[in-house]
Order: sequence, then structure tokens, then C-alpha cells
Amino acid sequence: MYREQHVSEDIHGAFLYESLFQNVGDYVLVNKFEELEGGKEAQLGLSINGCPALAIGPVFLPNFLEGRKSIYSMWEEDNTCLQWLDSQHKGSVVYISFGSIAVKSERQLQELALGLEACGYPFLWVLRSDIVEGKSVELPKGFMERTKDRALVVSWTNQLQVLSHPSVGAFLTHSGWNSTLEAISLGVPMIGWPYFSDQFINCRFSKDIWKVGLDFE
Repeated sequence: MYREQHVSEDIHGAFLYESLFQNVGDYVLVNKFEELEGGKEAQLGLSINGCPALAIGPVFLPNFLEGRKSIYSMWEEDNTCLQWLDSQHKGSVVYISFGSIAVKSERQLQELALGLEACGYPFLWVLRSDIVEGKSVELPKGFMERTKDRALVVSWTNQLQVLSHPSVGAFLTHSGWNSTLEAISLGVPMIGWPYFSDQFINCRFSKDIWKVGLDFE
């Protein structure tokens, strides 16, 4: 059994990463599904460091379909937004969340807020308190008042419940793999605004290969 490890990017981290695959069993289990790779035939050619990779995802699906809640969350969930979503029209809401790690500059956050205000669509915005690195969150003056009739801002929520809600029509995301997989599985088109690492690749594949989203350009 292989569990994802967070390793540094220096030589010691690279050595540790390589060593992980020298002691695994016959296969590496990967959180994705065959259709993303073109079906079973394409799946047969997948490997990681020479070790065959098996797609077993999306791993969230059994718990979600059976109604079991996640036993952990990095942030306290504010699920009052689900009642708010109930009051919105089908497919009308833009959901915005950049995961638990990605940050934005103060200017990026201000411009995003102004764009959401100008777009005219209802939106649900997950706005973490640490989204601006080293600074507190400050939205444009009067933003909350001007958008109060069609917007809701929360600190964190249950993303699976939000993405599966019929009122949600689009997902502005950092293109993290979990978020990407959840959106694809639940049929929500994405607008990708990647921050680092594999997020840029995920965004490009969502737009150009899988045709399930756009980038933020």
C-alpha cells in the first residue's frame, strides 16, 4: 500500500521519493479513474517508476454516495450555505474555492471581488482567513453590501455537498487534483486559476484534453 508522502524538493527528498517505489508491492494505487486515460487499454500502459499503476478513484465516491461524512477537515465547516443554495435557481451559482493551501495577493483578491460583483451571477465564495499570505482579508469597500442579495461568503464548507447541489453551475478553482476530480465526477464545469505544482497541468487537461473547463485567462 502506498500513501502519498510530502517530501522536500532537495536531493534528500528526491531520494526518498524514489525509495518509496522500490519497496511497494506489485502495484501503485492512484486516485483517478480509467476514463481519464482513455479506458482500460490505455490504463494498461500506466506506470510510476516502472511499477504498474491502477486507477481506483474517485476514492471519495463510496462515502459520498452512502451519505457518510468525512471524519476530518482542516477547517471548521460552515454548511449554512446549503440552505442558501436551496433558494437559488438551478445551475445559476458560481462556486469559488481555492482549497486549503493556495494563496492570492491582495490585488488579485480585490480584482476577483470586483469581477464577481460585475458578473451579475449569484456566487458562493469560500474565503479563508489566510488566503492573503501574511495579511488579513480586505474586500473592496461596500462589496458585501452591494452583493448581499445574490452572494454568500463563508470561511469553509463541505465541498462535495456544494458541488453536488443542483444550484451550482460553475466552479472557480485552484485546480488541485482533489477538487478537479470531484468536479468532474459531479459534472460541474470548472474555471481554473492554478497556484503551483500539478495544478497547472490539471487546469490544462481540464481545458484542452477533457474539455470540462476553462482557464482564468
